[in-house]
Amino acid sequence: MSCRIRLHLGFHATLHREWGAPSDVLMEYVLYPDSTKLTATLTWQNKTTTRLPEAMTLFNRHPPRGGYRWAMNSLGEWVSFSNVSTGGQQYMHAAWTGIRYSSYESAPPHAPALYVDTLDAGMVCPVLNAAKDRSLTPEIALQESCFEYDHRFGESGTSNPRSPLNDTMIDGVGINLHNNRMGISGFAQWYPFGVGGRYQEQDETGQFRFVVEERQA
Repeated sequence: MSCRIRLHLGFHATLHREWGAPSDVLMEYVLYPDSTKLTATLTWQNKTTTRLPEAMTLFNRHPPRGGYRWAMNSLGEWVSFSNVSTGGQQYMHAAWTGIRYSSYESAPPHAPALYVDTLDAGMVCPVLNAAKDRSLTPEIALQESCFEYDHRFGESGTSNPRSPLNDTMIDGVGINLHNNRMGISGFAQWYPFGVGGRYQEQDETGQFRFVVEERQA
C-alpha cells in the first residue's frame, strides 16, 4: 500500500519566455506507510532555450545534527565531501548512487542515516556556510553552490592556495539536474541543444527520480 501526492507547479511566464525556465513542473511523492522510504519524481515541461548561463539544482539542507556529516557514493565507496585530495575538485562530484547524511564512525553503531538515491542526475555539490566564508549567507550559499565557489575562494586562475573543506563547513548537498555552465571545450552552451532540424525537442521535457530512505549506515 502506498500514498501518492502530486503537485503541479510553474514558473512565471517571463522566466519561461526569456530566461530558459520550463513552463510547468510536476512533482510526485509516493509514501510507503509500512517503511521509512518515499520516492520523488520531478518532471519539467516546455523548457525554453537561451544562451544564458543557467542551471537547475535540487538542494538537501536542514538543521545540522551533532555527529553527522554528508557523504557521497563514489565508485561504490562512501566518501565525505571533505575528503578530497589537495588540489582536487571540491565543489562538483560525480555520484554513483547518491548521497547520505550519517553519523561519524565514532558515533554509536547502527545509528539511522538518511539516504537520497539519485537515479537520473549524477552531479552533486556541497552547500557551504559561514564557517568557510563569513560573508556567505544561506541564500548566497545556494546560489553559488556547484558553479561559483571556485571564483569566490580564488581557485580559478589566481595565486591563492586551495583551502580544504571540513565537515563543519558543509550545511547540505545539491543535486544538479542540468546546466550549461561547464567551462570546458565542447560542452553545450544551451539546453535543449540543437539548431534548426537538429534541435532536440524531446529535451523540452525532462524527468528525474529519487528515492529517500532512512536506514542504517
